[in-house]
This record gives sequence, C-alpha cells and structure tokens, in this order.
Amino acid sequence: MSKGTTILAVILGAAVLLSFIIPAHVRPDNYPADDSYFYLQVAHNIYAGYGSTFNRIVPTNGYHPLWMVFCVAAFFLAHGDKLLALHIVIAFQQVLALGIIYFIYRISRLLRLKYWFMALPILFVYYATRLYACEGYLNGFLVIGAVYAALVALFGRGREPLRFAVVGVIAGLAALARLDNIFVIGSLFLFTTLECADWRVANLLSRKVIKTALFLFLPFLLVVSPYLALNYFTFGHLVPISGSIKSAQSGLFFNLGGVSSLGKVCMLFAAVNLILCATAFCDRARRATFLILSVGVLLHAMQIIFLTNHHTKWPWYYFSGAMNMSLSFAILTEIVAGNLLFLKRLLAPKVMLACALILSLLINAYALFRYRYSAPTITLRSYVDYARQPARGRWQEELGNWLGAHFPEGTNIIIYDWPGIIAYHSGCNILSTDGLINDFQYNDDILRLGISGYLKEKGIQYWLGPVDPASARQQTWYNVAVTPGGYEVEVLSPLYRKSAGSFEVSDSRRVATFREVLTHTDTPDLGLWRID
Repeated sequence: MSKGTTILAVILGAAVLLSFIIPAHVRPDNYPADDSYFYLQVAHNIYAGYGSTFNRIVPTNGYHPLWMVFCVAAFFLAHGDKLLALHIVIAFQQVLALGIIYFIYRISRLLRLKYWFMALPILFVYYATRLYACEGYLNGFLVIGAVYAALVALFGRGREPLRFAVVGVIAGLAALARLDNIFVIGSLFLFTTLECADWRVANLLSRKVIKTALFLFLPFLLVVSPYLALNYFTFGHLVPISGSIKSAQSGLFFNLGGVSSLGKVCMLFAAVNLILCATAFCDRARRATFLILSVGVLLHAMQIIFLTNHHTKWPWYYFSGAMNMSLSFAILTEIVAGNLLFLKRLLAPKVMLACALILSLLINAYALFRYRYSAPTITLRSYVDYARQPARGRWQEELGNWLGAHFPEGTNIIIYDWPGIIAYHSGCNILSTDGLINDFQYNDDILRLGISGYLKEKGIQYWLGPVDPASARQQTWYNVAVTPGGYEVEVLSPLYRKSAGSFEVSDSRRVATFREVLTHTDTPDLGLWRID
C-alpha cells in the first residue's frame, strides 16, 4: 500500500478500536444480558465468603466454570466494588475480542486469505450483541485458539507431538469455558486425526497416528476431568444444573425454532463452507479449517434442535458459528474477486480494507446508539423512541436500586424473570423460579415440601412478578391462575417438569407497583407482594 493509504488505514483502524473499547465503559450496566449477571453475582458472593451461590439461599453450579474464575479474580482486583469489577470484566473481554481478531488474522495468513479483513464487520456485528460479562469472549478466544494451534501442528514445520499436546490443553480449557464446545472440540480431534492419517482409514491404526491422538486427548482429559469429578461428588451430576434443565427430555424431538435467527445463519454458512471444501478453492489447510468449524457448528445445532427445550437464542450459543462465518466471508470475497475481473479496481484489497474498516466503524456506532439507553422491552418500540430518550441505565437497574434503598440487604425475594441485574443492584437474595442458577436439590426440595412449604422454610417473604398476569409473558417454569383479589402462582420443578404446588398473591398485600415508583419509561407492569 502507498503511504497515504497506510495512514488512512491506521486512522480508520484506530477509530474502529476506540469506538469498540470506549462506549462500553461509559454505560457498562447497559451492555450485559441478564444472564451475564449470574456470573457477576455468584462471583461477588464467592468473594464475600458465601461460596458458590447466586442468592445465599441455595448453592449453585449453574454456570461454565472457567469464566467464573476470571469473574472472581475481577472482584478481588476491585476489592468487592461491583461497578469496578464490571469495568474490569469488560476490559478483559475486549482484550479477548481483539485476541479473536488476531487469531482470525493468523489463521487467514496460514490459509493465504488476502481478504482476511472481511471477517471484521462480521465479528463486530456479533460483538454488538449482549455478550459482555458472559463466557462468550473467553469461549470464542479459546475455540479459535485451539483451531489455530491445530493448524500450526498440522501444517507448520513438522508434526511435533508436543504441539498436539498444546492443542489438547487449549481444547480442554475451551470445554471449561463453555461445555457445549465439546461438539467443535470433537470435530477438531476427529479431523486433526484424519489429517494426520492422510485421510486413509488404514493409517488410523499406525503408531504415529495413535500417538498423535493420545497427545490430543490425554491433555484434554487431564484439564476437564477434575471439574467433572468435583461436579459429580459435590452435586451428584457431571454437568451443571443449567445444562441438565435445558436438556431434560424423555426422548428426541424436533425444535428448529430453538435455534435463533443468528444460529440459522451460522448453520447456512457452515453448510456453504462444507461445499467449499469440495472445490478447488480449498487446499488441505483450508479444508481442515472449515471441516473442523463447520461440522462442529452443525453438530451443536443438531443438539439444540433435537435435545434442547429451553431458551437457546442468546448470542453466546453461536460464537463458533460466527467465527466460522467470518472466515467464510474472507474466502468468499477472494473467490468473487478472483472471478469478476471486470471489478478488479473496485475489489482491490486496499479498497476492500477501507470498506471493511468503515463498515466496522458504522457497526460500532450503531452499538453505541443502541446501548446508550437500553434494549426495548415493553414501551420503546422503535429507534425513533431511542433517539428521543436521554441516555440512561436500564429499568432493571433502577428497580434493583429501589429494592436496595427500601429493603435490608439479604431480603429474600422469589422472582419470575430478570433475576440477574436486579440481584446485582439490589443486594437482595433473589430466588429465580427457572432454577438455572439454583441447584439440583432445589428441584427435589420444592417437590418434597411444596413451593409454599419451601418458601417458608427458606424465609422467602416476597414475590416479584407481573401485576396483570394475563398480559405478562408466560414461562415454562410457572403457571398463573387469576383468583378473586389476586392470583395464584403454580411453580414447576424445572429439572423434572413437575408441579410443586402453588402460592397465593393477594392484591391487599402488594408492597409496590413499579410503574408508579420508578421513573423509567420502559418499566414493565411489575409489582412486589408480601407472601409469608
């Protein structure tokens, strides 16, 4: 590139970097999804000496373990300050996000993709979703790091056994970062082994290939086994309660709607990449890369479609798919540029680099605009509403602060939804009816005692739920029946999908109607009742 072009690229690159890093620290509470606060709240309780618990009512293992280690470390660095801990977590995740871009660049160099920068807009669109404070960035960093390490081991200078051991260790950490990475990891192990065998079945039993497979699998097992053993002996199950609830099924079923729109797009590009593997555009290194990622993405999608009956539409489910798609855009751009010679100038690398950086900058600007207020829930219906509203925090944050100001720390509340951010800002002990951040014993106890008996035994005195249950979004873990002067909440055991009885909500015992006491225009029609 010429000197002027280089200066322009540096300026645009710096603008993209700053527009990605700074806004999230201006209003950090607006960026994470509610589920992301599960990690932060548990980490806060671990730091405070209460152990692995979301609410100090029941213990929990309802999270992916490796990210929790970093969240706890953030609280120690912040000396327990919740806002500072959130800043630290976001900053660390931004480093991981840039690390993912670095690995995409390194893989593209290894695959000789000169349009690698076309991956940037795809990644920044994905980064603009509610990924902060969840395991997503760590998950993506380790998955793409494992893929890069495997490619270096396969196509670098000599297939040294220790390089494959490094792949196994990184793959083990990726599994601890997000347990359903096992599909991409399994794909990585399979195609790495097949590549070592030169795709000949007869070579699979050779000493060299068996040695490679052992160097892959044993380090992986050494990393993952202690967590699985701890889970089993502490909670009686190998996997977390959240994973057990989401996959609690009596058999196979078909639920394509369980995959989000983003997930379906990722599936489409995984299929496209598999087709590309059969073309002349894919040499052995490119074929190995796309087979590892695309088959893993499709296997994970099949698990969601046929085995999962819960909310799986959040962006952190599809990080591997997004990275696979970003590489797909890089190679597809190269294919187009190589065949449409009449657009040679328009598709020149320096022109496309400028377009990719400008587009990335616009995407980051959109994210800034989106999160200056908060994601719409009830009242705000259009971007015109966004523009008319002043920049502010989310209604859940205001609700949590109101609870913290009006009730003693440690007040026990059972809630129907949004437990994460409300717990984080209120200081109250929030019991979520979906069970994802409780434990296995919670499911047995509410069936044994009945939900009313359980609430009394645990000293849970308040219910936070909809004022008009008929107009509220219904969930799979409770049912509501309107009664004279109130309503009745039937709670289901999330793990067993069985009724645990019900408790009464009386209008005469309503403590607050939040649309009346909060200033946020987006506040849903929620209330707080005393139920003891």
